Order: sequence, then structure tokens, then C-alpha cells
Amino acid sequence: SIQEKNLVLARFHQIYNHIERQFTHVQCSYSYSRIVVITGSVINPALLSIMSSTKGGMYVSLFWLVWTLQIIVSLITAYVTFFKWDKKYFMYMVYKQRVEQEIWMYLELTGQYSIVQPLNEVEVSLMHTTHQSKIKYFLTQLEKLYRKLQESDFNIESTENDNDNEQHIKATKDNKSLLRQKLM
Repeated sequence: SIQEKNLVLARFHQIYNHIERQFTHVQCSYSYSRIVVITGSVINPALLSIMSSTKGGMYVSLFWLVWTLQIIVSLITAYVTFFKWDKKYFMYMVYKQRVEQEIWMYLELTGQYSIVQPLNEVEVSLMHTTHQSKIKYFLTQLEKLYRKLQESDFNIESTENDNDNEQHIKATKDNKSLLRQKLM
């Protein structure tokens, strides 16, 4: 029905746009940062090899240029690690492909959408699947992918914090046990 088509299109559009926006943002950040890091990593040794004499203005200019490039490379590497652009880039790329694959399998009724379910009377009577009989399954699969994406994104963000918290808890327990030993 038109209502079901609109439901599928609206939800698919919402999920896909979210993934596409996040992927585009992370892809730009990741790609540009990789370009700067790679370029700086190649240029710095090349500039250092030019400096054969430590006397003169050229040496001072090249020194500060190399120093500045190294600071930029270090900062960008730190940003990539802090914002986890590398992990997010690959995660969003995979989920974007999975959502695209899911919609195409549903539209073509292939893969898991081509399997006739014995409990579905319509599919059993027709002996094949239809978009109507698989719409609920498709929406369920789409929501599962979106939920997994949200969980993965949360896990990437919280992994570092969990490690810090675990170390803090362990240090606190160790301090308490040392204090108890001193009191006894």
C-alpha cells in the first residue's frame, strides 16, 4: 500500500541520511588528516636531508619549517586518535554498505528475502515471497542495523573512558588496601 511504501521510504531515508552525513563528515576528516600526515612524514626527512650546512639563514628557515611541519603532523595524529576518525570511518563505511545491500536485497527479493517462511500463509500459498510479505522483516532488519550502528558508535566513544574508569577504580582499591595494611 502507499502508506507502507511511505513508511519504508521515510524510515530508510532517515537512517540512510544519518549514516551518509556521519560518513561524509568522518570521511573528510579522516582523508584530509591522512593526506597531511603522509605528506608531512615524507617532506620532513626530505627537508632535513637538504640541510648540509648549519650556518646561514637557510638552515634557520628550514629548521623552523621542519619544526612547524612536525608539530602539525603530531597535532593531526593526536586529533585522529582523540576523535577516533579512523575507527568511525571504517565503521560508517561498513554500515552504509550494509544498509544499501539490505534495501537492494529487499527490492530484488533476493537473499534472505527470497526464503519462503512456512508460518507465513501468503508466502506458502504463492510459493514465493512478495514485498508485502517481507516488509515487516525488512523494517526489522533495517532497525537492527541502525541499533547496531548506534551501539558501535557508542562503544567507540566510551571504550577509552571505560579504560580510564577501570584504572581509576583499580588505583582506588589499591590505595584502600594499602591504607588498611598500614592501619593494621
